[in-house]
Amino acid sequence: MRALEGQRAADRRLRGERDPALHAVTLGEWLLTTWLPSQQLEDSSVKNYRHHIEQRINPWFGERTPDSITDPGEIRL
Repeated sequence: MRALEGQRAADRRLRGERDPALHAVTLGEWLLTTWLPSQQLEDSSVKNYRHHIEQRINPWFGERTPDSITDPGEIRL
């Protein structure tokens, strides 16, 4: 089921469509509940990633929906 959902999302991106699921959650919520658990990481890496998400990403973008972050000028490396 998850693979099918991923394929559908990839197909939408190829057609230039936005994923409707990205309107429903904030970036911070998505990173912590969907993206991070899907990574195959050691416990220490999960802790490190969680720290970076909470301290570096969430203060700037955590309350925004992923599809609202479109301006490359907003993202500083």
